[in-house]
Amino acid sequence: MKEIDIYIGPSERNGVGGGHHHHHRTHHHGQEVRASISNLPAYTAMRAQVCVMNTHFVGHPSNVVDFFTPEGKPGPVKDLRIESYGATFVLLKWSQPTEPNGKLLGYDIGYQSVDSHTSVGPIELLKPQINSPTTLGARITGLKRDHSFRFYVWARTGAGKGPHSVVDVKTVHAYRKYKFEIFSSKTITFLLLRI
Repeated sequence: MKEIDIYIGPSERNGVGGGHHHHHRTHHHGQEVRASISNLPAYTAMRAQVCVMNTHFVGHPSNVVDFFTPEGKPGPVKDLRIESYGATFVLLKWSQPTEPNGKLLGYDIGYQSVDSHTSVGPIELLKPQINSPTTLGARITGLKRDHSFRFYVWARTGAGKGPHSVVDVKTVHAYRKYKFEIFSSKTITFLLLRI
């Protein structure tokens, strides 16, 4: 949060306004008025000006103050999906958050066993985590066959990890078995594949 101190005369003290679409509060100490504006976007270059106003006039604006808001936690990753899966593996894919709110450091992945809609196990975090913001997928192996899982992905900045995105999947019962039958005639031999 950026605080800007404003010094105005006693007769104009009640003319301090707040930022558009942001929460603000003011404190009066003699001739000093301090206004605080919150909910500014993270990791963003900002400019601020102050005008004194009363019921009749608006004074000249102050000098422009330039500042940069600190890093924040990122938004959720986009388009989390199951790219492919089998009996014991899942391939996850996703896109970077729409609102990184800072410099992305990487992603955290976790999963839990889902026995039913009401019975879920603890979330297990996979290690090592992904420490590259351009790595947008992961293959998780060693899973239980014919079982339902819920996967979580978090984006991470220096301020921490943001809200998760989630996707569910059920691994297949077993590897597919193929049956081959060979048919032949005098001139042609072909293979029939049955799944």
